[in-house]
Amino acid sequence: MPRAAVAIEPLNHRERSVAEHIHRVQRTAYEQEAQLLGVSEFPPLERTVADVQASAEQFFGAFLDGTLVGVVAVEPSEDRPTLCISSLVVAPTAQRSGIGSALLREVLHRFASIAVVVSTASANARALALYKQFGFTEIGRGFAGTLELVQLGWSSAPSAVRVGGVDKRELLQMLRQHNVQLNKAAEVLFDDRRFTPLTQSKVIDIAFVSVADLGFGEGSTYEQLTARALESGLVECPLELGPHLRVQFLDQPEGSSGVPATQHRAPPGSVTIASSPLDDRDETPKGFYLRRVDGTLWLRGYRSSPGHIWAPQDVLVFSRGRSAA
Repeated sequence: MPRAAVAIEPLNHRERSVAEHIHRVQRTAYEQEAQLLGVSEFPPLERTVADVQASAEQFFGAFLDGTLVGVVAVEPSEDRPTLCISSLVVAPTAQRSGIGSALLREVLHRFASIAVVVSTASANARALALYKQFGFTEIGRGFAGTLELVQLGWSSAPSAVRVGGVDKRELLQMLRQHNVQLNKAAEVLFDDRRFTPLTQSKVIDIAFVSVADLGFGEGSTYEQLTARALESGLVECPLELGPHLRVQFLDQPEGSSGVPATQHRAPPGSVTIASSPLDDRDETPKGFYLRRVDGTLWLRGYRSSPGHIWAPQDVLVFSRGRSAA
């Protein structure tokens, strides 16, 4: 008999009924884990439905035949811009059917290039195997009471990009060599005479930051984002960093293929280069974003109005330092 398809969807945990379903799945999974670890006191079991409702986490659920069978919760880490997987559970009746993998894959795809950390008990061999299967590596150990925890981290994104030293024609040739596709807006940017790459090569340290990482849990405008980023020592990148990052970031996680096309917002799994627009006209593309869809690498241009609200999960790349332009 064929396995039923798993559907992954965002969960609005503010709604009482949704929070109750989340709590039910978490509790049954945590009861099983507490038994596995041989502990009588397990802090996750103390969580209430009200705690779920009031949480600052983002929740995503796995559904089989319309029934919630798995939940992953994420939140910004204290070490921003890092995402923390605070909880990943699968109902005991649905385990060993790929639910955990589907939830973890959704997080890595949806949040693209943000570094991700997670902690799990050292005795939880199945959880450790799952994370390591997805490329997580151990970055530390500690204790919560008598329970030993392993902290694991994941990141596929470069922390620095070499730019400059080539003209636009050579940049386009580099993109073609890596089979990178351009949309019409990206072509318009390359054709614009104001887009002038640096003549001298240099390395720019970069940071991948989500809108939520910058403190905007309800979204914000681009002007608000850049102002807040500046307070953290992050500045806009030169426009050419987009093409250079594209050819230096060939293992970008796959975007959420198969989902409906988005309008007036960044697509799932995309990474937008924060750069100063060439001008304020609506018809002029404002910059580049990177995406990988069905194995194809894209460098795309985008158009956006000053009042556009970027979503909390949208990811932008900033330069670390006083000025990168």
